[in-house]
Amino acid sequence: MKGRTDRKEKAALRREERKKKSAVRLSKLKEKLTARAGRIILAVLFGLSLLAISFYGGSISYGFFFSVLLVAAVGLLQVLLILIRFRIYQEIGSVNVVARESVPYRFVLQNEDLFAFSQVRVHFFSSFSTIENLPENLEYELLPGDQYSCDTRMVCRYRGEYEVGAKEVTVSDFLRLFRLKYKVPGTVKLTVLPRIPDISEVEGLEQLTASIQREMLSQDTEPDALIRDYIRGDALKRIHWKASARTRELKVRNEISEEREGLIILTDTKRTSKDIYRYIPAENKLLETVLGLGFFFAKKNIPFAARFGDGKEQNVSGMNDFDRFYRGTAGIGFSDKEDFSKTAGKLVSDGSLLAYKLVVFAVQEISEELLLLTEALSSGGRFVLILAVLPPEKEVSLPENSERRVIVRLSPDDETEGRIG
Repeated sequence: MKGRTDRKEKAALRREERKKKSAVRLSKLKEKLTARAGRIILAVLFGLSLLAISFYGGSISYGFFFSVLLVAAVGLLQVLLILIRFRIYQEIGSVNVVARESVPYRFVLQNEDLFAFSQVRVHFFSSFSTIENLPENLEYELLPGDQYSCDTRMVCRYRGEYEVGAKEVTVSDFLRLFRLKYKVPGTVKLTVLPRIPDISEVEGLEQLTASIQREMLSQDTEPDALIRDYIRGDALKRIHWKASARTRELKVRNEISEEREGLIILTDTKRTSKDIYRYIPAENKLLETVLGLGFFFAKKNIPFAARFGDGKEQNVSGMNDFDRFYRGTAGIGFSDKEDFSKTAGKLVSDGSLLAYKLVVFAVQEISEELLLLTEALSSGGRFVLILAVLPPEKEVSLPENSERRVIVRLSPDDETEGRIG
């Protein structure tokens, strides 16, 4: 019932958003038609005044001609004065802004001159943030000394560093003959922290957890050593010949310190696009997912390690370490020079990942190298969960899930609440 209710609420929000966009488009269309009509009328009057001067002359014709020019000159002068003297102030009421949490936002327009400001429109950054109760298509008119202020709230949708609030101002003259747009000086740039989503159930992890529990119950171990499948690159001196002869497959001795019941989360920090409208949502989704998983494990007192593509690694044993893990994850930077497949391959080849029963990969691309690496890990006794944040339009051929390897595809704009997958 809850899921059905959530879907209805989301559908209603989408309908409301479509209505707002339609209203904005209609308002812009009316404004364009009005401006075009005013320019046509002025052009016609200017043409008639030229004809009157050419064929009739006289003071009336010249008066008509200069009156038309004066109207245009006054309109242009009004626009220029507004551009020079118009003042806009804005303030964010919090230093630490978390994605999808509303924060106080104050917006002030000020007329400090002796003439009226009219036909003023303010446009806002709307791709990554939303301002409540402040419509963008509103037209402001300020008398001398007037001030318009609005205390409302702002919601930033994604983690990252980007501009919010007022973006640019459009001004027109009283007859809408001239229309100029300029960027607001001193725009507000925020560093937004990722939120911690509530992941009550992790769909891909449930299957792996059941497999891990079954293996632990049926695992045939020796008192002094544990054995696992041979992985290319293992030293020959560690081959367990007796177990290999019994199973007819190469088996390798694990050092006692090598086998743990913990897990590791490997996060790809490669920036896959130069388009801010693509990489901001994708990186936000990736870090939200990692934080959600980390909170899920820490709450259950399951120790885990987190390693990022830039080499930073953190160990979390429980909720006491989670705040440090959150701060470290929130400050992670992405780079287009990062080669995650190479880094992961090195960790596999030097045996670093053999210390963990479960290995989680949080990535933005699925390459053949990654699939081969995870296949080697799963065939070598590890359990693997791949969380791939991929745009909906990207077509990727993913192999079927197995008992030891599960791949879950995520969309950058999906809500990371409840279940993943």
